[in-house]
Amino acid sequence: MSSRAFRIVKRGVRIKALLEGGQDGRFEFRPAQEYEPIEPERVFAVDSESLTAGGQLRTLLTTLRFHDSDKAIETPDGRDMLEKLCATVCARFGIKAGHPSDTKQRPRRRRPGSRRSRDGRKKTIPPVLSVWFNLAYDFGRLASDRHEVLRSVLAGADSYRVRISARYELEVSRMNFGSSSSFEWFIRDLHEKTIVRLLGIDLTGYWKTSLASAAKALGIVEKVDLEKMFGTKPEEFFRRHRESFSAEEWRLFRDEYALGDVETTLELYHRTVDLLRTVDARVVRRTGVIPPSAPGAAARIVFAGAFDAHPELRKECGGPGCWERAPQWADQMGCDSYFGGNVFSTAPGVHSRMISLDIKSAYPYALACLPDPVTARYEYIKERNGFDVREWRGLFGVLYIDGEGLDDLHPPFRQHDAERKRLRYVSGVFEDRAVTIPEIVMGVLSGALRVDRIRRGVVMHGAPEKSFLRSGMVKFFGIKNDPTREKPLRDMAKLLANATYGKLVEVNASDYSLAEDLPIPRFLEGAKVASTLARIYAENGADELGPDDYAGEGIQQADQVRRIFAENMRGLPEEDRGGNAILAYVDALRAAGVEASKELVSVGDFMRANTRYRCGQYFMPLCASLVTGLTSATVRLLARCLGALQGDTDSVHVVLPEGAACRADQPASELGLPGWDRFERLLADAGYGQRVPEVPELGQWFCESPGPSVESVLARPKVYSHLFADGSLKQAKHGFSKWPDSKRELHTMLRHFTLKGSATYTTKPAPRKLRAAGLTDQQVGEFIANEVTLVLAPDPNTWRDEHGNVRWLDFDGYRLARAGPLAAE
Repeated sequence: MSSRAFRIVKRGVRIKALLEGGQDGRFEFRPAQEYEPIEPERVFAVDSESLTAGGQLRTLLTTLRFHDSDKAIETPDGRDMLEKLCATVCARFGIKAGHPSDTKQRPRRRRPGSRRSRDGRKKTIPPVLSVWFNLAYDFGRLASDRHEVLRSVLAGADSYRVRISARYELEVSRMNFGSSSSFEWFIRDLHEKTIVRLLGIDLTGYWKTSLASAAKALGIVEKVDLEKMFGTKPEEFFRRHRESFSAEEWRLFRDEYALGDVETTLELYHRTVDLLRTVDARVVRRTGVIPPSAPGAAARIVFAGAFDAHPELRKECGGPGCWERAPQWADQMGCDSYFGGNVFSTAPGVHSRMISLDIKSAYPYALACLPDPVTARYEYIKERNGFDVREWRGLFGVLYIDGEGLDDLHPPFRQHDAERKRLRYVSGVFEDRAVTIPEIVMGVLSGALRVDRIRRGVVMHGAPEKSFLRSGMVKFFGIKNDPTREKPLRDMAKLLANATYGKLVEVNASDYSLAEDLPIPRFLEGAKVASTLARIYAENGADELGPDDYAGEGIQQADQVRRIFAENMRGLPEEDRGGNAILAYVDALRAAGVEASKELVSVGDFMRANTRYRCGQYFMPLCASLVTGLTSATVRLLARCLGALQGDTDSVHVVLPEGAACRADQPASELGLPGWDRFERLLADAGYGQRVPEVPELGQWFCESPGPSVESVLARPKVYSHLFADGSLKQAKHGFSKWPDSKRELHTMLRHFTLKGSATYTTKPAPRKLRAAGLTDQQVGEFIANEVTLVLAPDPNTWRDEHGNVRWLDFDGYRLARAGPLAAE
């Protein structure tokens, strides 16, 4: 097996990410096979309910819905819920384990001459699937009384075993939390000698909304309305004490509400599978389970289409049975030029008569315009002086250029500020900057950019007509725009179309993350120490750690630290094992002569320096960079031509001239905006004004506003609010995501924020998440509200002119000698 190493910018820092799995230097895509979904009788839904009992938040109820029955597990004290879940699962799905060496995890290895690596097990165990909605919360509650289990999650160890009780053992083979949570467990009943291979999937990876909204959208069994049942809002209801429930209230809560949730969740999963298989049956994986997220499902469907668009690749047609990725040097250039979406705010303040213009499905449109990756030819561009825009119009690729940004109001492209590790626009003189060709061509044609020298680059030659990326977008939009299809299917197709792009630049972190504020000494073999500590913390409770437990680990440097930590943890009551133990640990280290200022570093900082990254399965950074490059170049060109005051990824916000009118979904070309004709002419001259004949509306600009705004508040990038005459509002509230009140009150707050420069508010109560609970030694799931203070600080890379416009400094911190081109030109 070989690998490719890419240098990628993540959070402003360049990190190394590995793409693994190539054979003899070849990195290939092979056809996806069609598999049957896992049998319905091997799928069940899980949910947990927690209330205050005995003065503490406790997990009192866990509900499970199987294909033919349901079950409610109750515990009056909230303890041992994870053990009871394991017992229920083993009783229903357990199979004889045979000899332990047949099923236990061992180091992965690759058989000689094979493309696949063994997982170390001699026997394949048929999987069972558990379906969740908000897995991180429910798992945190199920394991709330098992500190060693929660520590194992925070440690991030990717393969470990935890003894749940004298009878049950949990082996974690894979567990991911985030936007698409999933896991693979092996649960062993040590008394009955049985085993269950349990997979888990969180449906919030598809439906980024509440369970009630998802159920309503798909037309399935709707979630029971708690407020209607008990007359109180959810955050108020879950603050009730268990002791206050009457027998009838508890019956309603358990049998109607809680069991209704898992019934809805299970039906939601089967409905999701049906919709995805209607789009393409190859979405189901070998395990019989769909990918854990909509982007994963979309990419699997789209990439499977490569062999539909190119049947000559198939072995049965005499082809090689695969196609190769772009060369590493070309993809590295894509990594160097990738900077995400385009956001700006050139005139913060309060305005009127503003409207929003939006590109219809911007990223799907850009994907449909790219050359076919299967047949593309990658030309290496050598150094040359000057830039003839006619030579580059309509091409896709990346160039490393020297030149000057001539427009400091709407600069032609973005880069990372090496000093502050943040994105900034480029104005003034620059050298050796990686920029996509669409951004260069549109910048030069509009007068915002001068190119003096090309140092190197790549051009992706090819046609989009037979591209599987294009055919995938056409397939999705063909379903979305078909009025004879049911609405849930059309919504699913739209979701898949918009989700595809993200997988092209996905980078996964594989690290060990213990409590952020836990100090450790600087070790010579940091990664080895981190992995060993993570495994030890995962497999042992704090009160089980002793000085002899670490012999033979090869990390003798940490002996003193571990002993002091274990001694301090052992002497504390259960509820104090957290921040207090850490403080005692630090004091003991200092007493032992370890100087914190010189020898200690927080685990959070240490782990970030030793994090390992790997590329996603569909990693194609050159294509991803060209998608964002084409979209950003188009948005910046329109902003420059129309004098836009605000913009966000695929939209611009402009002032509608007096006397002009507009309506929602009206084509922007019909509005008669000053500068629109110039935009269309420049876009055509650049060679990127083409349409997708199969889906004509892709890439077109439409008005999103019902009319000109009565009042528009522009605070900063990603923060604005438009109030229209009909009372409707269009808002972006980055930083105000947990705003507790109405949109109208948010509009008032944003006006205050913009004019006064700061805002303080109390967030909407929400359950504490798993990671936040682990870092603060608090309970998962407690409803908390935080006081947030935001300050409207100016970007240090910008300055404001006498008209209040935000302009960009050059890289040396100076203003341009002349103002850039304006919309009036």
